[in-house]
Amino acid sequence: MTKTAKRVWLTPALIFVVVLIPLVFAVLVYVRPAWFALGHTNHGQLVRPPVKITVKGLVQAPGTSGPAAARRMALPAGYLNGHWTLVYIGAGSCRADCKAAMYAMRQARLATGEHMRNVQRLYVVPARNAPGAGFAADWPGVTVALGTGTDGTAFMHQFTAVRPAGSIYIVDPNGLLMMTFSKQANPEGLVKDLRHLLDVNS
Repeated sequence: MTKTAKRVWLTPALIFVVVLIPLVFAVLVYVRPAWFALGHTNHGQLVRPPVKITVKGLVQAPGTSGPAAARRMALPAGYLNGHWTLVYIGAGSCRADCKAAMYAMRQARLATGEHMRNVQRLYVVPARNAPGAGFAADWPGVTVALGTGTDGTAFMHQFTAVRPAGSIYIVDPNGLLMMTFSKQANPEGLVKDLRHLLDVNS
């Protein structure tokens, strides 16, 4: 093969490689973002792809606070929009695992500092298992919602299909479930991940 022929073959080959490398890198960043994380390791489990959460079949439990109070006790369809939401799916009575989750959610919200107003907490239980009146006093600021009928069951299933009840779920301001934490996870990990999410998305 002459030098001229080599040049004719080499030029398009180099162009192809130059074009291909950024495409391969972009695909890897999308498929394996953890490989390219700089200075931060997730403590929770990323949901890939994120799950769009539909709010339906939820009513606010009597005696609790939250934005649904002025809406005939129905949790509005847009409740998850515009805020980061920490969600816990429970059984009603808040025992040891529930209390640990409520504590972790409270500390994570407080630790966000100036972003605290952008974080809300939601505790969802089946309608027949409304928590006692003391829950609101123990955990002020947590919205307690009761899942009613098939719509309420379907709402909770959106979370439990990703990770079993008893976990903590993070939903972004677009209503996308994007991260979960097991009940055995270190609460400090939730604090760090939530702060990181708020910092990179502010």
